[in-house]
Amino acid sequence: FRDGRSWTDYRFDTTMRWGTGVSYALLVRVQSDAQYVSCSYALNGMGVQIYNVQNGKAELLSQTPELPYHTGDEVMKISVAVHGTMVECYFNGKNWYRRH
Repeated sequence: FRDGRSWTDYRFDTTMRWGTGVSYALLVRVQSDAQYVSCSYALNGMGVQIYNVQNGKAELLSQTPELPYHTGDEVMKISVAVHGTMVECYFNGKNWYRRH
């Protein structure tokens, strides 16, 4: 997003259908262009994974328990919120993970 580098507290919401994809991810810049966090959502109840990516190297920080099962036709809401250096991943309005 234009001028997003100066953002410190924000939330991004979107809707999606699984369709032909098996996973989706929302990426947010945390402290620099070289460090970001990814909230990754996997099909068929596999869960939310959160990755810290720094200088091109991804580190899995956590994986949630299984998400409720969804078919490919259902519309789902996925979101990410950033408060300073805290990142929260949401699935259908429920907070599934928080990273400080």
